[in-house]
Amino acid sequence: MELDKVFEIAHRQNIPVLEDCAQAYDGVYRGDARSFVSFFSFGSIKTATALGGALLRFQDPSLLQKVRACQVSYPIQPMRAYRKRALLFIALRALANPLGLGVLTAVFRLLGKAPDSVLSQIVKGFPGNELLKKLRYQPNSALLATLLRRICQPYPEKIRQRVMYAQRIYAKLGDFPRPARHASHHAHWVIALRSSNADQYIENLQAAGFDATRKASSMTFVSPPTGFAPAKQVEALTDELFYLPMYPAMTENQIARMADILQSR
Repeated sequence: MELDKVFEIAHRQNIPVLEDCAQAYDGVYRGDARSFVSFFSFGSIKTATALGGALLRFQDPSLLQKVRACQVSYPIQPMRAYRKRALLFIALRALANPLGLGVLTAVFRLLGKAPDSVLSQIVKGFPGNELLKKLRYQPNSALLATLLRRICQPYPEKIRQRVMYAQRIYAKLGDFPRPARHASHHAHWVIALRSSNADQYIENLQAAGFDATRKASSMTFVSPPTGFAPAKQVEALTDELFYLPMYPAMTENQIARMADILQSR
């Protein structure tokens, strides 16, 4: 995201900028030097996943020391919790194909559960309530080792493949509405589309074995304060977004099939 305008407004009002770089780590970007704090996540659905963990870059060294002093008082994450998470994602990775996802979706529906919601809860880094309590752990040795491995890895080729995959899909979808299509830079962490019939598209795609979702983001619409007009465009955007599966290895036939489903309005 281009941040010049954000910093221009923030500096004029003397507001510190906290930069959410959750999915932005690519082996090169370290956050904007103007940010008071830059936050990087290495959760399960991020580009550089360690199945958990995060890094924060501070502009103010004294604030860094205060945060470190807090962190050392937290207990170390149990090793069994990290092993359990690793096994869960090995199983999910094995099911990451049209046949496996089709079976999984059918099972959830037979149980009376919405597949989208169940899978969203499974992949969340901190499902359920008590978020702050779950955050207040120091990383164990396995997580630290995985984080170090991820930080030292180059990612340009992975991102290049992801961008090429997105371009192949967009070429088949033509003018299907998609947000931020005119942005100057795209890394395509997700492939987001927009439609007032998003739920129907999701149902049709999932029935065909494509794990499209409406739950790929925690983005939330914040209502304006009293006296300000509602931001109708933003509210509509959050209601109409949905996301396509991100598998750069998909064949041209699979992409064409997915495009056919999206174009049969």
